[in-house]
Amino acid sequence: SDYLRFTRDGTRHEIYLGPHDSEQARAEYRRVLADLDRAAPAPLPVTRRLTVAGLLAAYLKFAEVDFLRKKQYGLEVGHVKRLLAVAVRVAGKVPAAEFGGRDLKKVRSAMVSGSWLTDAERGARRAAGKPLDWSRSYVNARVADLVRAFAWAVSEDLIPPSVVATLR
Repeated sequence: SDYLRFTRDGTRHEIYLGPHDSEQARAEYRRVLADLDRAAPAPLPVTRRLTVAGLLAAYLKFAEVDFLRKKQYGLEVGHVKRLLAVAVRVAGKVPAAEFGGRDLKKVRSAMVSGSWLTDAERGARRAAGKPLDWSRSYVNARVADLVRAFAWAVSEDLIPPSVVATLR
């Protein structure tokens, strides 16, 4: 193709490089990549102030765009939102850089038991005939999503890699 096509910050770009497989196209490609590297935002510093709630809110924004691009929006984003509801209530104030295996177990236990629900939410679920807890396979899938969110945060330089290592 004669064009470089890419998406950056949610915007689709298409840049004409020149005739296909020409020296002009290769030179223009190198120039565009250099410009993009210079314009790239500086990575966010690893911080102890970022909480689990903040990390998961950032991950949700990423997931909404990523799943939309992959055409998996509705179902997957719904799963992430359910996971966030539990994780934020159980461990939302924990500094993300300090989230560890014990915190993950607390979140998982809340998913299994339904203890993260308020009394009003429990009553509404019971009245609707819905269970308070989640199935084992659903819990395991959401725990994997939570670890994936932390791995994403490492890739964005939001938390140190050691955090994800403790969760696996």
